[in-house]
Amino acid sequence: MKSINNIKVSDTIQKQSDSVTEKKVVKVITKIKFLTKFIDRLKIEKLIMSKELKISKENVRIDTVFIETKKSFWGKSKTTVTGNTETQNIETVDSTSTQKVLDTIK
Repeated sequence: MKSINNIKVSDTIQKQSDSVTEKKVVKVITKIKFLTKFIDRLKIEKLIMSKELKISKENVRIDTVFIETKKSFWGKSKTTVTGNTETQNIETVDSTSTQKVLDTIK
C-alpha cells in the first residue's frame, strides 16, 4: 500500500515539475526570439547610418621652418635657415548629409 501511495505522489510531483519546466523553457525561447529580432533591427540601423556618413580623405602638408641666429665673439651674426616638410593623411567623417533615419523598432 505504501509503495502504491509513493508512486502516486511521485507521479503528481513529476507532472508539476514538467509543467514548471515547460513554462520556463517557453519563456527562454520567447526571449531568444525577441533578442534575435532586436539584433536584426540594430544591424539594419547600422547599415543605414553607415550609408549616410561621408568619409573624406585629404593630404595635409606641414612645412616647418627653423631659423637659427649665431653671434660671434666680434658681434657679427650668422643666420641659418632650414626647412622640413611632412605630409599627413587625415580622414574626416561628415555626417551633415544625414537625413531622416528610419525607425525600425516599431
